[in-house]
Amino acid sequence: MKSKIAILMTCFNRKGKTFSCLTSLFENRPPSGYKIDVYLVDDGSSDGTTEMVKENFPTVKIIQGDGSLFWNRGMKLTWSMAMLGSKISIISHQPLFLFGL
Repeated sequence: MKSKIAILMTCFNRKGKTFSCLTSLFENRPPSGYKIDVYLVDDGSSDGTTEMVKENFPTVKIIQGDGSLFWNRGMKLTWSMAMLGSKISIISHQPLFLFGL
């Protein structure tokens, strides 16, 4: 069984940056013996972020916020969800993510 790496993200009206980050992430392969799970809190975006993620990255687990979470509580929520089944967590708020660096 592969170990899981949880990628934690939170955003608010960052459709373009979220697309770039997820594209970069999924263009790379996790280290041998690992599987990634991506958790994203969309804290009430009105720019179509959720729809874009659902359409282009259907494996991303989207958690909806109401606009009151901000970055810190959004990340805490993704951490709580990820820890239910993942052993390793990586927190990334950068637009590019590369394995092995």
